[in-house]
Amino acid sequence: RSPRRPMSRVHLLVRRKKGGLSFRLVSRTKSPYFLGTTAEVRDGPLDRLMEGYALRIGASRVGELVTDGWSRLGEALRGANGNVCVVFGSYRRGLREIAEVQGLRLDRLFDFVVNFIPDQGVRTVRTEEAVYAVLSIVNLLISMRNR
Repeated sequence: RSPRRPMSRVHLLVRRKKGGLSFRLVSRTKSPYFLGTTAEVRDGPLDRLMEGYALRIGASRVGELVTDGWSRLGEALRGANGNVCVVFGSYRRGLREIAEVQGLRLDRLFDFVVNFIPDQGVRTVRTEEAVYAVLSIVNLLISMRNR
């Protein structure tokens, strides 16, 4: 076991045991429960950052409206055989602008380029707000069956 840094996050498995509670430290990967998503801020060419994902989704204001493509996206999410990557731009540059600077095209980088927030009313949505909006819709689409 590696020593824990002060104030580091740990995951405890808590169980009732003989009238009391037992606590066991568990790794994120070995927990029997879903412990949330992981997010990374990465630097480098988009195409290299997304290697190895079963499904690649770009969240962009220039993408297909989620209201138009929700059925196909939901099927792809439910059928994904591996990890799904959802990529967001930044407040300075959207995905299209980032791809253009790198000499790449969104339609070749992603399986889906989706505008998850149609009629957003602003030029850009803050990334931290977009993450909640997009993951809420992704969760809904994954949980829908044959609709």
